[in-house]
Amino acid sequence: MTLVLLLVTLVVFNGTQMFFYVRVKAGRELDLARRLVLLSGWARAELRLGLSQMPIAWDFEDLPWLEEASETDREALRGRMQVFAETHELERVIVYDSSVRVKLDSAGLIGINEENPHSVVDVYEIEQALAGETLPTLSYEVQQTPFMRAYTPLIADSGEVVGLLSVEGQRTYFEPMQRLRNLMLLIGSGVSLAMVVIALIAHGALRRFVRLEESVAHADRLQTLGTLAAGMAHEIRNPLGIIRVTAETLREEIASSPAADPERDMLCQDILEEVDRVHGLVGRFLEFSQPDGRMQAEPADVADVVDHAVRLSRKATRGRVSIEVQMESGVEGLRTPLPAASLQQVLFNLLRNAQEATEETGNADPIHVRVSVAPDSRAALIEIRDRGVGMNPSQLRRAGEPFVTTKEGGTGLGLSISKNLLASVQGRLDIVSQPGDGTRVTVTLPLVRPPDPLTEETEP
Repeated sequence: MTLVLLLVTLVVFNGTQMFFYVRVKAGRELDLARRLVLLSGWARAELRLGLSQMPIAWDFEDLPWLEEASETDREALRGRMQVFAETHELERVIVYDSSVRVKLDSAGLIGINEENPHSVVDVYEIEQALAGETLPTLSYEVQQTPFMRAYTPLIADSGEVVGLLSVEGQRTYFEPMQRLRNLMLLIGSGVSLAMVVIALIAHGALRRFVRLEESVAHADRLQTLGTLAAGMAHEIRNPLGIIRVTAETLREEIASSPAADPERDMLCQDILEEVDRVHGLVGRFLEFSQPDGRMQAEPADVADVVDHAVRLSRKATRGRVSIEVQMESGVEGLRTPLPAASLQQVLFNLLRNAQEATEETGNADPIHVRVSVAPDSRAALIEIRDRGVGMNPSQLRRAGEPFVTTKEGGTGLGLSISKNLLASVQGRLDIVSQPGDGTRVTVTLPLVRPPDPLTEETEP
């Protein structure tokens, strides 16, 4: 829509500008045409006067034999017409006989008896002048040089048209229009470019506004989800506790009965396992809606938590996928404000995702865990790299959204909870993935600076 409005605006603006230029140009050309018609009559009178003042008086009827005049007389007449042209800001004055052959050129560029060089272009105006009518030509350009002339008939005393006279407007008369055209092109280009830039900026701002609006709507949905999760926990946990106690009581009675039935005991065990699973699901809802619930705990030792999470993950996979850990120098003793339990949960979720992605490919490539210090020494970096199935751009773009998952039976809350836990201490989670090439997840954790010993000693 923005691009359509931009296109319409550009068309209207440039169309209005072109309309203005055409109207101004037409008005100026009309003014020049009237002026040339008037000057052609004056030039005819000046020519008649010049012919009559020659040593041997000439008239228009003598034009065909004008070349018989002496060179001095012809130059005097040409000079007279040249002065007329310069006085009235004309390019030149040309005299023709009835055969439209040049008899006199005030500029001296065309020789006697040469053909009119404009006879092909000005054929209509020449015909009208030979018929006795004074007529201006249209304005046109030849090799980017503008031209405009007026033809007037030379009528002898007998009333016969014995020749033509043309006056040509000076090039300088067209220069203001050329400057106006260039200026309008410059202004049009500049304004069009500015409008395109403004439209692109507005389009980008609109897109950012839409994304911001979507983020606000997403935050509202998350808040609603948190409220729903808290209500679910309140309403579901009590019945779950009753069901679990009842199942344990039944299991004890079955076990103490003389005719103990293993199948019934297994049914009770299934009930207990499902209750525990639902209880865990409710707990994950609560952790997602209230990620700050454990933020008052002691800061965690990054290296210790990584070791512990890796040990748990190795036990969970039972050796199906190997995990290799690399501790860079300087990570010993680093502490982060994220509690150990929360950091362990984040790492366990990420390692489990890496294990499942690796197992899905069936390869034996290990999972690499590397712990290092950021270049600015203000954060710890935990990188988890696998060679699993990876994610396509669409999946990567939505990674971390609640209930968005590619796993069968998954909830999609693992990454969401991890991101919320990290965000609670200004940490972040960066994911790079390619289908078939695996995934690299980098956890950035802010560090807790150790207290200054000098400060502690001076405290009372």
